[in-house]
Amino acid sequence: MDLRSAEQGERTGLRVGELARRTGLTVRTLHHYDAIGLLAPSRRTAAGHRLYTAADVARLQQIASLRRLGLSLGEIREWLSSPSFQPRKAIDTHIARLREELAVQQALLAHLERIVERVGSGEEVPADYLIEVIRMTEHSMSPEHLELIQELHRDTPPERIRAVEQEWVVLFDEVRAAMAGGVEPTSARGRELADRWFGLVQEFTKGNAVIEGAVRERLLADPTAGGHMPADFAAMHGFIMRAREG
Repeated sequence: MDLRSAEQGERTGLRVGELARRTGLTVRTLHHYDAIGLLAPSRRTAAGHRLYTAADVARLQQIASLRRLGLSLGEIREWLSSPSFQPRKAIDTHIARLREELAVQQALLAHLERIVERVGSGEEVPADYLIEVIRMTEHSMSPEHLELIQELHRDTPPERIRAVEQEWVVLFDEVRAAMAGGVEPTSARGRELADRWFGLVQEFTKGNAVIEGAVRERLLADPTAGGHMPADFAAMHGFIMRAREG
């Protein structure tokens, strides 16, 4: 193969790093899919680097949809290798699961509203109510996102995770104090708080666009993230965003 042919061949697919960046998956995950025979790239460069074609990307989308349904990688491999496999069926199943999750979110909203009514009227909130909220919110993030978070933090020491949790508590207190004291978001103090805030966010997401988007969408839908964030999180986040933009 001459140099021109090699260059043309490299343009007929995506390298593993580019595919990982654009999908939000990790290179390690794509290598693993290749190793277990779930997603082998159709082409290679002259130097032996993986090249993923449009057909490979379509298969990856099917894998992602099936993972979203909770299937194991082994089950997905068997399903995709079956002669009777129909992509439309996988999509229809994915749609049905999303509708189920939407119903769960609506039920959670109704449950939280009932708790707020009780608190507002001075009534005691039964433990069963709170247990149900915990159960529902613990399953609000998709298995795919949870798996990706675990992959991103595979090498994060437990002590660092605990330290970051404490850093958030301290930072929340400092932001509240700054807001109560009339500190301007665009001041040096405001920008310093914003830098620390986004530093912790970056440490959690590792710059992964998929996780950043999932966290952003979850907070837009519920600023307290089902009770995982402080009740005044929206106000603090607004302060930080003004500091960031200023």
